[in-house]
Amino acid sequence: MTRTTSFGVVTPAPAKDPYYAVAMHYGWQPGWEDALLDSAATVGWSEVRSDANWSVEKQKGVYDFGAYPLDAGLKNAAKRGIRTMPILGYRNPLYDGGKTPSSPEGLAAFARFGAAAAAAYAPYTKDFSVYNEFNGTGFNDGACGITAKCYIDMARAVKQAMPDANVVGPTSAGTQLAWHDDFIARGGLDYLDTFSVNYYSSAGDAPGTPPEEIKALGEFTQLVKKVEAHKKMPIWVTENGWPTNTGGWSETQQADYLIRAQTLARAAGADKYFWYDILDDGDNPGEREHRFGLFRRAGGGVQGLAPKPAAVTNAVLIRQTAGKQLGARESAGDPAVHVYPYGTTTRSLWATSPRTVSVRTDKPLTLTDQFGKRSTLVPTAGRVTLGLDGSPVFLEGPVAGVAVTNSPLSLSTAEQSVTGAGLKVTVTADRTEAGALPRRLPVTVDGVHGMLRTKPGARTSLTLQVPATATTGVRDVSSSFGRRALLRTTTKVVEPYTVTGRPDIRRTGGGLTVRITNNDPERALAPSPVGWRVGPWMGTIADPGPVPAGKSSERTVELPTGTAQFVPYAYSVTTGDAADSGSLSLSPVEPAGDTILEPADLNSVGNWASLRGGTRTGPDDLSGTIRYTHTDQDLILDAVIKDDVHNADRTDPSAAWQVDSIQYDLYSGFPGTPDGNRVEVGAALLPSGPVAYTWAAPPGQQAGPTPGADVSVVRDEKARTTTYRLAVPWTSLGFDRPPTGTFGLSFLVNDADAGTATDARDGYLQWGAGVGASPKNPPCSGP
Repeated sequence: MTRTTSFGVVTPAPAKDPYYAVAMHYGWQPGWEDALLDSAATVGWSEVRSDANWSVEKQKGVYDFGAYPLDAGLKNAAKRGIRTMPILGYRNPLYDGGKTPSSPEGLAAFARFGAAAAAAYAPYTKDFSVYNEFNGTGFNDGACGITAKCYIDMARAVKQAMPDANVVGPTSAGTQLAWHDDFIARGGLDYLDTFSVNYYSSAGDAPGTPPEEIKALGEFTQLVKKVEAHKKMPIWVTENGWPTNTGGWSETQQADYLIRAQTLARAAGADKYFWYDILDDGDNPGEREHRFGLFRRAGGGVQGLAPKPAAVTNAVLIRQTAGKQLGARESAGDPAVHVYPYGTTTRSLWATSPRTVSVRTDKPLTLTDQFGKRSTLVPTAGRVTLGLDGSPVFLEGPVAGVAVTNSPLSLSTAEQSVTGAGLKVTVTADRTEAGALPRRLPVTVDGVHGMLRTKPGARTSLTLQVPATATTGVRDVSSSFGRRALLRTTTKVVEPYTVTGRPDIRRTGGGLTVRITNNDPERALAPSPVGWRVGPWMGTIADPGPVPAGKSSERTVELPTGTAQFVPYAYSVTTGDAADSGSLSLSPVEPAGDTILEPADLNSVGNWASLRGGTRTGPDDLSGTIRYTHTDQDLILDAVIKDDVHNADRTDPSAAWQVDSIQYDLYSGFPGTPDGNRVEVGAALLPSGPVAYTWAAPPGQQAGPTPGADVSVVRDEKARTTTYRLAVPWTSLGFDRPPTGTFGLSFLVNDADAGTATDARDGYLQWGAGVGASPKNPPCSGP
């Protein structure tokens, strides 16, 4: 029996730098919390952020702090030299009906709880966050709502009760400039000692968007300036991270982005940065919230916490920069190249697209890669040559300047390679133009040595084969040319073969298409029999047939004629070591004017999601049918919604989601895969008339009124129905023409019977869970 895990090797931790911090859920990892805190100390984080739950007040005015995991976690962290910032939250059944406090009595009680926590933990911390993401409905279910004014009421009460604490807030969900403008204009900063914000790659960013390009970073930079214009105070990023779930980012990207994101936030004005979070929160690889961690959970026969690559890169970042002042970005003559000085002799460098740079120096430089590997570069004629890509490196030593250059030396390998096979890497010297290179140039590629012979006026190459890897993901390959140059390239390492299951969607019947892909570029594949399952049905493809090198083959399994449409089914396919599983549905989008299927009945295929305790009493309260059809120009949604009360009192179409309305998500790939884009649109009947709005636009477009949409919404008060027809051009959904393959759709209808708060909804009835989730979750859309 074989068990596989990972481990990291780092040098001793330096003195802690207060900038570097991490989120942790005390009590969520029983049996492993001490080991996790030991690892936190080894990495070098200075502070942990975790909940201090108001549930410790079982009787009014009596607090049993020892009953909540924060108490033990905070004290154990302190033994390791790590401070904790408790998050004061969230509600207590003794006040305001067990919802987020909003009444004078509830706010006063919440403030007393904060003061009691500050007194209890005075020996350990002065940092206290007032709530978390108050400006969103994920945490805030109070009667007052999610406005800046409501939060100021809370912050004022807490600050008055805790005058000596470092009161941190508003710890908002996203940068939301309009909300923060209102908060600042109303004087909210007067009740805080430290300004904080949580931000991530958002719905407006395309999949794979790097940290330099996410919308939130630009808005955070603006937000820093807005705050500094009103009050000089510390500014903290209290949550930021990059999850490694299926359809998210790879562990290699997470490792690269961690260094880049923390550097960029610091350059924008952040004084402290909490990575979210330290440990994966669950075991579902497809669930975004389960894969933010820098350590993997124990399981799969491995009884220990295992670091992801990013845990090591965070340790290296801290060791390279702790105690050093970050300077302004230095120009290298190319916007793709990022050079940030720390102190007088340390620099962090990377490039968003591969570049070669010339570094001016008169002394040897020490280069440290993102995993702590060190090498020495010796200048020739006052320069060293360095290849840069998305994996940051650190240079230590005197540097007079960095500039992009055309090097006569280059390094190349296949864009894709497979585990278990050696990798061919080619080094090339180009002396067709004037340039000084020796005739014999020693080369080392990932530990494999060779001699590259160069010729004046010619290009010469040497191909070396480096050892195989058993790890999938982006593999960094580096080559040193003596000590004069260090170049880098990458290859995407994949499994030798994969199998996928996809729905074969038809208007009558349906099937499961099994696709076997042979990723090996040289050897044919003789796959094992394929086992498949869709819902209650299962079977075997006994002889799937050979698959040539670098090719794919497909077989379609017919499903029973009774297979329901618009209903999700769990599926799985396996062959040899390859497997694929998830959820699918057989949900055709029929031609407009030529439909043979009944509309989807939300009362049978939908499910109710309650907000703030809101209820749905039955079909007369909220129900309906939906039908998607298409033309060559548009995707058309027809919905007939039964709703006993129509409440859509909004003037701003972007706020239509807060009241009676419909929304749908379209994901351009198969749900759960990383190769698609998410678009979110909706419609409502506001007092001004019908509106169509796009909240998440396709790449190259912006949120706003849906371009080219034809929308009709009619309310029949006698029948208590609202009839929607929303025709959206394919171009406004990110397609040049109607798609021919499988894509994801999810739908919801919002219900706001009597609410008047910012988010007036009692809840929503949804088909597929991709659009209503927070954060949005394309894998839950239905194909």
